[in-house]
Amino acid sequence: MFTPLIVGLWLVLTLPVSQESDPRPLEARVDPRIELMSLIFRLAGNPEYNQHNSVSPYSEAVEKHFRSFADDSVVQTAQALRRRHGVSYDAVMSLAVHLEEGFAFDLALPLDPSPERLDARWKNEDIRQFLRQAQRFAKRTRFADFFRSQRDTFDAAAQRLTDRMAERQTLAWFDHFFGARPRAKFFVIVGMLNGGANYGVSRRSATGEEVLSPVIGAASFDAEGIPIFDSSIHDLIVHEFCHSYTNPIVDRLSAKLDPSAARMYPHCRIVMGQQAYGNPRTMLYESFVRAAEVQFLLETEGLVAAGKEAAYQQQRGFDWVGSLAREYARFSGARDEYPTFESFLPEIVTFFDEVSREYSERMERAPKIESIEPANGTEDVDPATSAIRVTFDRPMRDGRWSVVRTGSGFPQITGALGYDEQRRVLTIPVRLAAGETVRFSLNRTGYMAFVSEEGVPLAPVDVSFTTAQK
Repeated sequence: MFTPLIVGLWLVLTLPVSQESDPRPLEARVDPRIELMSLIFRLAGNPEYNQHNSVSPYSEAVEKHFRSFADDSVVQTAQALRRRHGVSYDAVMSLAVHLEEGFAFDLALPLDPSPERLDARWKNEDIRQFLRQAQRFAKRTRFADFFRSQRDTFDAAAQRLTDRMAERQTLAWFDHFFGARPRAKFFVIVGMLNGGANYGVSRRSATGEEVLSPVIGAASFDAEGIPIFDSSIHDLIVHEFCHSYTNPIVDRLSAKLDPSAARMYPHCRIVMGQQAYGNPRTMLYESFVRAAEVQFLLETEGLVAAGKEAAYQQQRGFDWVGSLAREYARFSGARDEYPTFESFLPEIVTFFDEVSREYSERMERAPKIESIEPANGTEDVDPATSAIRVTFDRPMRDGRWSVVRTGSGFPQITGALGYDEQRRVLTIPVRLAAGETVRFSLNRTGYMAFVSEEGVPLAPVDVSFTTAQK
């Protein structure tokens, strides 16, 4: 069942979804709840809310207006929540969309019982304290006035994303694949301070009303400071909306799916961690969603686009996503037997049980590094050293390597990389300087070319050493 890369072999080809006019076009907006929460955790120092690609004229205006309030009690509470409970990333946005729309920043749903889609890192007593402080912060800083002063920028950002989303009928595909949700409200929020981070957040009341409102970060800006959204945004919109559909499924089936995830995760822990997927459950969330992206492309653009996406997901460490997408295609082509996605879920559970065993067995044969010269962590390397040599424990595929820059200190490579005759020793010709710290990675998320002779990838390895001063 498990094939690590699907490039052109789906079991079932499904007909493309009609791209006729959708009576429910998606609308984008900039939301004060998102901006306030992003701002507070930006001031708190959360790196995911201080990304380098979030810098814009708007972020500079934020800095000028709010930096003097960085010692506010709500900022200190945000810092404590991150330390104690890991409140960060999507947990922040999850609380934001559980607030009433507008500037009151009150909860939209009662905390008893706890809203089913509110991130579990939020504890009820923490929410109450945090929101009281956030409301005082908003008044103290005149947040509403500042937000309104940015209206022209916000309107332009929202319109640009709305226009881009109109190119595809995304909601029509979700209705077709997962089933219509007549009690759901759909819109997309531009996270003006969020950089490249995107969050598939939503809320659902105890009586079944839903608000699906993923947050799409602004990571590129034009000369006027308006976010730029290229055509890749369509796949991203599908990805983030899909979380609201499939995350609850993963949670509901956790007793059946968690054992499979627990078998798989140790073998991909490093590459998952590099993407902030720090536990097996999150890996499952992403697996369901990424396979849906492949299926979306299969049904809207065809086999070539779907195959490219499956290959991309493999490079992100999701070796099994192409095979899972093939299961999705099987469901889509057998609606007489499986009238709803829910009816197909036992097949998905079986898939993960089988794949987890096959994947774990395969990854037990993953290549390992026996030695690196100069040795990893060495602090007095001769600057006259002309080559870095990496010895693997088994033959590797020739002509494939991922020596990846991880920041400053990437070595100057002076010639072609190459293996010895047994393809176990890789030589990287370099020129070093005295007193420099060299840093790079062998394989890394998105760059996984180091594979064994049988095609099993090397788990990413960070390498660093420092040359002597003379």
